[in-house]
Amino acid sequence: MNYDDSFDSKQSQYTGDIGMVYGVNVLSRYNRVNELLQILNFLQKCKESGVVHYIERVFYDSQACLCEIELLSIVKTKDAVWSKIFNIAHTTISQFDFPGWQFVCHSDEVYFREFIRDNFLN
Repeated sequence: MNYDDSFDSKQSQYTGDIGMVYGVNVLSRYNRVNELLQILNFLQKCKESGVVHYIERVFYDSQACLCEIELLSIVKTKDAVWSKIFNIAHTTISQFDFPGWQFVCHSDEVYFREFIRDNFLN
């Protein structure tokens, strides 16, 4: 695999805004492809689980390598919806900040490595 230092720059890897996905406002600081793929995978799994409409905004701060997830105010910390969305984020986003959780969370590394291998390395 060739290393391309443009992936480390502040230059966007794709042009245009992502906008809304399943009714969720999606933003990325530097529009990195790997961040978009994580967000889309996360939102797809949330849609399949029936909880995507509880998510207000997903912002991937490329500079901090951190995805910030904002939920609607009706979702209460550690209720069933909160837990379902948290668990989906835990398996789809490499590093994220989640409402009501005081620590930065990291994905299930085994799942994440398998996802990358199965979707991008073959």
